[in-house]
Amino acid sequence: MPEKKPQLLEKEKEELEIKACFDFLDANGDGKLSVRSIVIGNKGIGFTPTDMEAIAIIRKLDTNG
Repeated sequence: MPEKKPQLLEKEKEELEIKACFDFLDANGDGKLSVRSIVIGNKGIGFTPTDMEAIAIIRKLDTNG
């Protein structure tokens, strides 16, 4: 079996980290992030966004509406 290229391993690692962060914020497990889940989830890491900041985060990162 051929070895994976280092950049592929890094990409897979990054994808797993992103999924773990998403799952952490998706407290109810519905596969969606709400303004409330963004605000509450970020408080756990010491960042307290306003509702408007959370909306801006969602708009910036949401690729499928």
